Amino acid sequence: MRLNEGRIGRQESVSMLGLALFVSAVFTVNSKDAYGSGNSTYVWLPASVALAFLIFWTAAYAMDKCSIQHTGELFSHAFGKVLGSIFTYILVASLLFSAYLPLSCFAEMIHNFIFIDSSYIAVTMWMIPVVALLSFWGLECIGRVSKCFAAFLAILLLASFAAPAASFESYRLYPLMGDGINSTISHAVKTVFKLLPALMAVLGMINGVQGAVNARKYGIIAAAIALFMCAVTQLTLSLTYTYCDLADMYAPMYRLNMSLLFESYFFRVDKISLFLWLISGLITAAFYIYAAAILICRQGKGRDTRPVTLSATTIVFSIILLESSGWYTLINGAAAWLEEYGYLIIAPPILFASGIVLLRERTRAKEGSNEKAA
Repeated sequence: MRLNEGRIGRQESVSMLGLALFVSAVFTVNSKDAYGSGNSTYVWLPASVALAFLIFWTAAYAMDKCSIQHTGELFSHAFGKVLGSIFTYILVASLLFSAYLPLSCFAEMIHNFIFIDSSYIAVTMWMIPVVALLSFWGLECIGRVSKCFAAFLAILLLASFAAPAASFESYRLYPLMGDGINSTISHAVKTVFKLLPALMAVLGMINGVQGAVNARKYGIIAAAIALFMCAVTQLTLSLTYTYCDLADMYAPMYRLNMSLLFESYFFRVDKISLFLWLISGLITAAFYIYAAAILICRQGKGRDTRPVTLSATTIVFSIILLESSGWYTLINGAAAWLEEYGYLIIAPPILFASGIVLLRERTRAKEGSNEKAA
């Protein structure tokens, strides 16, 4: 049986989860939507990380108190087998969407800026074996590779953000809070859909991260790091470019790194950055695919995650390839709809399920104490 392939510790878990949160938050931002009416990403993106963490913490606390082993079991305990299975597979679909989103963004970025004369399909095809092998080899492989690259990525990001500090201007932050407080809150809530699957993925593999208590601890550390890095990233962009510039700019992170070629001693940092970003995206996608595979296996009583990871990888990359084969409008429209309303599909069931199992556990404990008193 391959469902319990090994265990990873704190450093691997935090690196894996932190990478997934940062990549899903920063590299999938839609410039037109985020910056079109003013820039408050340095507020709502960290706020969204915090909101996703609170939902995750509630679920992790409920699972710990009720001795629940994975998220599929949480839904089944709360809603029954049939309805619980439906919500579990909705979570699986959100994990696969979370794998698709950064891969699609990075493939487009590489095609537009690096391999301009190559076809989109050729650029995408070489990503497939990396993601397939990482997810195929399982949790320990993903965790250890994450540990190798997470620190390098953080150091490079902080260094590249410090380099253009001389050109920072506070007036570029205006209008403060972008299009207003309501718009800021709306963005923060909607972006939960991109971030919550990463945190819930850890709860689908509780045994692999040494239990629900440790999963909560690792989630706190990873969310804190991701929150800080998201705030620094977006604040750097906001101080470097006006919201009008950002709204018309594809991949502002890459543009920022390109400017370092002329404004600092960080020569060719754009290539190094893009390499580390891409590796982080591939690790993130593999993490989501493995998390989806292990949930499918546990829900369907499967005994081996490897065939499921290969099937899930095929599905994700098939969608990416269809984008360049005449299906762009349909797939992009579906992705835009999910980014707009997806939080309504994933967050309420998790909160309701957590509340129901906690209430039942409290009632059971109260009845037990009454029987003892009698």
